[in-house]
Amino acid sequence: MYLDFEEPKFNNNWRSLFQNESNSSSQLQFFELKIINGKVVAQPPGEAVDEGIAKWESSLIGKFLDKAPSFLLVKCFVEGLWGQYDLVELFAFDNGMFLFRFPDTRSRDSVLEA
Repeated sequence: MYLDFEEPKFNNNWRSLFQNESNSSSQLQFFELKIINGKVVAQPPGEAVDEGIAKWESSLIGKFLDKAPSFLLVKCFVEGLWGQYDLVELFAFDNGMFLFRFPDTRSRDSVLEA
């Protein structure tokens, strides 16, 4: 069977990947790096720090002491164990750590106290 289709056209401009003309507030800004105690440091504006805290404050980080099981196994286990707390998202990192993101701090705290 032969399918006739047009090959997609790609724009090789990296900047175009991050542009969103409909939302001008999402544009990237450059902030000068500072040298503090001989180290190059990036200091994001306070609003960015506050936004990051608000986004991740209802999360927990976990690490298995032995070899970490597969993502799917952890997800199934967590859904069974913490299902009543409305776990929203689970992220796995290469170093065996997992991030558990809850819908709110109340759900997070309930898991910590259980």
